[in-house]
Amino acid sequence: MKKIQAVLKVSERCNINCTYCYYFNGKDQTYKERPAKISLDTVKNVALFLVQGAKEAGVKKIHIGLHGGEPLLLTKPIFDNVCALLRETIEKEGGRSLTLALQTNGTLIDDEWVNLFHQHKIHVGVSLDGPEEVNDKNRVDFFGRGTYHRVARGLSFLKKGVERGKISGYGVLSVMNPRTDATTIFNHFVHDLKVKSFDLLWPDYHHDRPPPEDISLYGKFIADLFHRWVKADDPQIRIRFLRSVLDLFVGKQAHIYGIGPQDHDCLPLITIYSDGTLYPTDELQSTDPSFKDSKQSICTISYQDYVGTRPFLKLKKELGLLPLKCRSCVWMNVCGGGGMVNRYSAKNGFQNPSVYCDALKTLYQTACEYLLENGLSQERIEKILFTPSAYVA
Repeated sequence: MKKIQAVLKVSERCNINCTYCYYFNGKDQTYKERPAKISLDTVKNVALFLVQGAKEAGVKKIHIGLHGGEPLLLTKPIFDNVCALLRETIEKEGGRSLTLALQTNGTLIDDEWVNLFHQHKIHVGVSLDGPEEVNDKNRVDFFGRGTYHRVARGLSFLKKGVERGKISGYGVLSVMNPRTDATTIFNHFVHDLKVKSFDLLWPDYHHDRPPPEDISLYGKFIADLFHRWVKADDPQIRIRFLRSVLDLFVGKQAHIYGIGPQDHDCLPLITIYSDGTLYPTDELQSTDPSFKDSKQSICTISYQDYVGTRPFLKLKKELGLLPLKCRSCVWMNVCGGGGMVNRYSAKNGFQNPSVYCDALKTLYQTACEYLLENGLSQERIEKILFTPSAYVA
C-alpha cells in the first residue's frame, strides 16, 4: 500500500435535505442511532487506529476526508480541535504525514471557516449541481427552499481565500442531471463562478433501481461536456472524471476510486462513523446490505484485521473481476465495467455492466476520436485496448 485513506463522518446530521441523498433519504436509517457529532475521544481513537494501521502496513501517508452529513455543523472551536488533534496524534506522535480534505454543501462557509481551512491545510470540495434552476431541483432545505444562493455565497468566500493566498484552491462536485445542458453547466462553473476544478458524479442508480431517464441522454450529456472542456483548451480547468478517461487511454491510472482498472496499492478506502464503527467505502450503502454485517469499530479491531474481514475480501474480489458481459467489449481495459454502485443487482452482485454502459461507450468513443484527431497514434490506443486484461485471467 502507498497510503491509508479514510472517510471520517464528523457529523451525521445535515442542514439541508437533498432529494437524492442516499445517506438520509435512503433505506438505511442507522445514522439515527449514532451521535450527531463526533467526540474528541473518538477522534483521538480514530487517529491511533489509523496510525497503527499505517505502521503495520509500512506506509507513511494517511489521507482523511472529513465528511457528513454536513461537517461544518461542528462548531468552529470543535472543528479546530478535531483537526488539531488529528495532526497532533498522526504527525507528531505517530510519525506519519496527514492530508485533510473536506466535502461540504457550502451553505455555512464564511471568512472564519476559510481561516480554519488555511490553518489546517484542508482542501475543500463543495457540492453544487449547477445554476439555480438546476441545483434547486434537488438540493433543497427542509422547507423545500433552494440552496443555490447560500452555496454561491460560500463559494465567494473560498474565491476570496484563494485570491488572498489563504487556501490553494477548492473544487465543486455535482450529481449529473441528463435533462440539463452540459455547456450551460460548464459555462456557469467556469465563467460565472470562476471554478477551475469540478467533477460530475453518475447518480447512484443500479440494476435494482434503474435510472429514470433514457441512458442515451446521459451519453449525450457527458459527450457534450467533454467537447466543451477540450474546446476550452485550458489546462487549469480540471474535470476529474474526464481527465481520468483520457489518462486511461494512455495507460495511466484513473483519479477516481472505482473507475477503470483499480490501483490496489491504494485500496481499501474505509468509512469511520461518528461513534467509531467501521464500514467499507461509503457509496456502497445503496447496494449490498451484507457489507454492513460487520459491527466492528476502531476500538474492537485493528485496521489490518478489519480490511481482512469478509466485506473487504468480497469487495477486493469484486473489484478484480470484470463482469462476464464486459469481456468482449472493445472498451474493457479503460472501463473496467463502470462504477461499482452502478453495476449492482441483488441477483448478480457487482457482476453486471454499469447501468450507464451505453452512455459510457458514447464517452469512450468521443474521447478516442479526440485523441486520434490530436496526434495520439492508432497503434498506441490499440495497445491499450487490446492488451490482454488482468481482469479476465
